[in-house]
Amino acid sequence: MITLNLIPPTMKRDLGSSQLLHHVLNSVTILAVIILIGTGGMIGGWVMLSRHASTVKAELQQLQQRQGKSDGQDITTITSRLNSTIKTLDSTLGWPRSWGSDLATILTGLPSTISISNLTVQSNGQFHLMGVADSRQSFVQLQTALKANAGLSGVTTSSTASKRTAVPFDFSGKLADLAKP
Repeated sequence: MITLNLIPPTMKRDLGSSQLLHHVLNSVTILAVIILIGTGGMIGGWVMLSRHASTVKAELQQLQQRQGKSDGQDITTITSRLNSTIKTLDSTLGWPRSWGSDLATILTGLPSTISISNLTVQSNGQFHLMGVADSRQSFVQLQTALKANAGLSGVTTSSTASKRTAVPFDFSGKLADLAKP
């Protein structure tokens, strides 16, 4: 039996191009949604902690004003407790992070032949990247790109290119530059 494909070559190219465009758009949409959700959650948490810190600072100012009016031992104890709470909140809040640039640092230069299933970045700069590479060559390109990225340090993996296609990967490392803005 002979299989005939009577679709003209230009139509075949158009169909292939539209399928590729569809896959790329789906991938970009999913990544954008994940980034937006993560960023929204982090900003919401930071705003709540900032409001709490400002409330604590206002209470401290009121207590300090009361302390000026009365010299009670109790107010001094409360003031020192509030000062330690403010220091704890300031160290917890740290500084505002640009999570978008952190993600861009990690994703810069990665080959387009990989699929990312999980990317986590902790506040101390540790990151964890998991997914599947289309081939061994894609896996090696990914490994080379991550290790050559100047914005990352200590990139390690326990994964190996043990299969020819659909090679799972699991990389971790740290963002190299975490200087305060």
